[in-house]
Amino acid sequence: MFEWFVAFFGMFSVDILHAIYIKSVQNDRPIIASGYAAVIYVAASWVTISYVGDAWILIPATLGAAAGTYGGVLINKKFKSV
Repeated sequence: MFEWFVAFFGMFSVDILHAIYIKSVQNDRPIIASGYAAVIYVAASWVTISYVGDAWILIPATLGAAAGTYGGVLINKKFKSV
């Protein structure tokens, strides 16, 4: 069950960070964007490693990705200067 939480919150954070990363690139902020890119890489790798051993982990990972994208868009709407 712990792996399900890791996959969900891992992909949730990856997608929120990815939405903020895209906004940082659009705003020509290369240092901030590169920091987000590094964190995204580590978090996505961690989630990938967790579901390689158990394909059922893709369910919470997918739900986390959807929720994270939704949250990332809301964050970008609220804070236009990210």
